[in-house]
Amino acid sequence: MAATKLAMQYRCRFKKEVFVEIHCFRRWGHNELDDPTFTNPLLYEKITARQSVPDMYVASLKEQSILNDSETSHILNNHNDLLSTNFKDIESYEPPQQNLKGKIIIRSHMLKIKILILLIRKLVQNDTSWRVDNTMGHWTY
Repeated sequence: MAATKLAMQYRCRFKKEVFVEIHCFRRWGHNELDDPTFTNPLLYEKITARQSVPDMYVASLKEQSILNDSETSHILNNHNDLLSTNFKDIESYEPPQQNLKGKIIIRSHMLKIKILILLIRKLVQNDTSWRVDNTMGHWTY
């Protein structure tokens, strides 16, 4: 964060572009099938030994007497309960039907726009080989 703030201050003051290079890693690999300890064992030995960012942040807040153990566990439990509730809700979630209608309406409007573009192109080309069939509500070419 400090590097980003400094870069933005520099950019605003001197009106020059700034490049911030950020180095990071994925603690658990790229996906469920990836085992980074197999592909890069020395690096992930160091990563595994390292404390996680949330744990480091909590330790910092405790050192500064901003949080104590009971507040930390309370916050963590509330967050885990929220995640568990949302995860359970996924199983019974059904998208509202209006989303499906909305997609149909959008496609209908896109079709009308495409037809309108075709008609305008025909008019621009002075081509009168098209007409409107009022009885059926269709465009005929």
